[in-house]
Amino acid sequence: MENNISEEALATRQRAKLTRLRLIQQSKQLRPQSVVSPHIIVSQAVKRSYPNISYEEAQKVTRSLVTTPPNEKVKVGDKEVKIEDLQFKVAESIEVLNSETNSVQEYFSWFEDCAKIIRNMNDGYITDSDLMERNEWLDDSYTREAELMVCLGLYRNSSFPEAQQKYNQIYNKLVKLRQLRNAIKECTGNASDETRERIEHDIYVVDPQTAIQYLRVIQLFQQHQQYWNMSKAQLRKMHMFRGYDDDLDGEYDYFYGQYEPDYNPNVIPTREKYSFMSRLRELILSGLDEDYSSSRSYGEHLREIFESINSGHESGSELQERIASLKERRHNPANGTERRIKSFLASRFRELSNNLPK
Repeated sequence: MENNISEEALATRQRAKLTRLRLIQQSKQLRPQSVVSPHIIVSQAVKRSYPNISYEEAQKVTRSLVTTPPNEKVKVGDKEVKIEDLQFKVAESIEVLNSETNSVQEYFSWFEDCAKIIRNMNDGYITDSDLMERNEWLDDSYTREAELMVCLGLYRNSSFPEAQQKYNQIYNKLVKLRQLRNAIKECTGNASDETRERIEHDIYVVDPQTAIQYLRVIQLFQQHQQYWNMSKAQLRKMHMFRGYDDDLDGEYDYFYGQYEPDYNPNVIPTREKYSFMSRLRELILSGLDEDYSSSRSYGEHLREIFESINSGHESGSELQERIASLKERRHNPANGTERRIKSFLASRFRELSNNLPK
């Protein structure tokens, strides 16, 4: 009877694992291709939330999402939606994109996956598939980090009571995700034994005892609730501390000060909130403007130049701003041949300079 129960429990765990892996694979297929572009992450989320609108409209909504006051409305398809409602909905769409069943489960699955990677990369023989799994997890962690930071900006700007709870949860996930990424980098190599055999050359090998230490640390996190953390000194010793990051520093002690040896429950740490929304707005607008600029034809660029120059309505300061913008574009050419763009921009630069007030 005991053997039957054991086999049934094992089968249940295997089915649960298979379901989780299937969900992860599906979520990866839904992810935007450019993980470093917040405007693409948000535009894709808007499109997922409102599948009947075009991608061009989704981009317009994305711009409104970060430029329109929260209490105003924006038209999405045939609906008028309040901005703060839309921000919350889009943030939730991004949050659950790779959360399997829920955000907490994703958090603990990270520790399970990392422990597996560390064991496989330190079991005496590293296969190409072991290395691929490691590298894919690291790549995915940067993708997920970009998504989480978008969520932090949108939730921070929301007045919904639930938004603050979600912000706290995602802030904690961002901290732990960076810690885990550091752990993997510290106790795994970046080449396989199969590669070594092919090139007949020694590769860097991690001390197995180092891997064991990190596995014990991961086990500690798995045994505690999700907001638990090690002290700064312990994390620094393991090269896992990331609380000094600009976007984490202001709130790190607020979240984890209780785990420090000198913790005083009567002293509330100062909470200097990093402006995730300001950063998100800046990245989205610059990304959308770059997409718009690169999509216009050479003729449209020319028409804009001569219309602006011949209008005679631009002040000296406005012309100076345009010149500064041109200088920047000369160093970062968009689509088209580099020579044509440089020639075109140099010509425009001279035209604008000649129109400056004496």
